[in-house]
Amino acid sequence: MVLKIILFSVLRDAVGEQQIEIEMPFSECNIDELLQFLYEKWAELRKWDSVIRAAVDHDYVDRAYKLRDGHVVALMPPMQGG
Repeated sequence: MVLKIILFSVLRDAVGEQQIEIEMPFSECNIDELLQFLYEKWAELRKWDSVIRAAVDHDYVDRAYKLRDGHVVALMPPMQGG
């Protein structure tokens, strides 16, 4: 399964790129499993685990959301502003 991952803010900084394409070693997974896979490659991402928000194809989803081949997943920390 191939996924396109878009990273924002500190997550982008931790990985060093705004967009990555990854091939998952299994045919299906959920957001939480994707995050665990990413933490193995980029351990620094793990410190943001409790606050990472995920969106799939422009809709926010929870960590149990089942991903399919070709999904575009956006990962972001909480937004701040003022």
